[in-house]
Amino acid sequence: MRLQAVTRSGPSTSSDRIGDLTVQIARLVRHRAYVRDQVVSGMLLRFLPNGMRPWLGPDDLRRRLDAAGLDQRSLDHLFANVATEIAMAHARS
Repeated sequence: MRLQAVTRSGPSTSSDRIGDLTVQIARLVRHRAYVRDQVVSGMLLRFLPNGMRPWLGPDDLRRRLDAAGLDQRSLDHLFANVATEIAMAHARS
């Protein structure tokens, strides 16, 4: 069986982007070299686990991202910053 890339047709919905963002943030949190204290983006820090709010999994994160009512610009900011933080975690490992 051959794998093929599948592209979405039409504009992506905010819900699709939040799902994609949830996956990326969960990937960062699970990375063995993730260090919360080294995350630069204050907006991204709002959605990362800390001493007062433990990691409850991607479903909880998705609910919090949905509840935040993020606009396109905020989503773009979070995507860019989570990608940077994942790259930094890779560099540390």
